[in-house]
Amino acid sequence: MKLGVYFIDLFANTLFVFMMLTVLAFSSFSDSPERTLPPVTLAQADAEKAGMSGVKPITLTAQRGENATIKYFLDSQEVGWADLGPRLTTMGASSVVLRMDGELPTQVSIRILALLHRLKISNIAFAFKPDTQ
Repeated sequence: MKLGVYFIDLFANTLFVFMMLTVLAFSSFSDSPERTLPPVTLAQADAEKAGMSGVKPITLTAQRGENATIKYFLDSQEVGWADLGPRLTTMGASSVVLRMDGELPTQVSIRILALLHRLKISNIAFAFKPDTQ
């Protein structure tokens, strides 16, 4: 039995389409925690050697909300400013990664750092987007 050229072309194209659909379907699955956190426009910085230790930090995100309010998130859960300190204490935070919206004023960062200092959390890292030049 001899297969025609059209059958082979149809088979190859169908295989290609299914392969592309598989890649597109599973490309959204990732182990990256960035996909589950609230979206933030991170400030840029020049980083040659950036990395993390083996400690699993808690991610604290501050982002601009509606009407010039500020939203705070612990990992992916929204938390009010009044509940931020007690929640960090309850979670037993020893290290925190700060994800600050690049458009927030410096006063917000200082306010958060003062809170972390009061809670005696000294292992603090800032998340940033590497500056690509």
